Amino acid sequence: MLNQLDPANCSLDAINEADDEARATKMLACATAMGVEDCIGARDLLKGNAKVNSVFVAAIFNCKHGLEELTQAEIEQAGIIDDDIEGSREERAFRLWINSMQIENCFVE
Repeated sequence: MLNQLDPANCSLDAINEADDEARATKMLACATAMGVEDCIGARDLLKGNAKVNSVFVAAIFNCKHGLEELTQAEIEQAGIIDDDIEGSREERAFRLWINSMQIENCFVE
């Protein structure tokens, strides 16, 4: 996965490594080379703790997500609402929740 996100900094050398800890160390070195914050150790990764591994995957996603930015045409086609200008996050969530219920004669702006 790291090679797909950043082939310049992440080679596939670790795939052929027989020792699990050495393979994990190489993978973490690749992640660090592509700018991922050092938040996990090789042994932590090998323990298989889902929460720890999720933190690592989230750090990768925050650094290089591999997604293309939407074009203006795609945003308009999807009907994405950009109304974060007014009100707090809670107010916006409440407004969207009420409007999603499609109550007759009720629309909150």
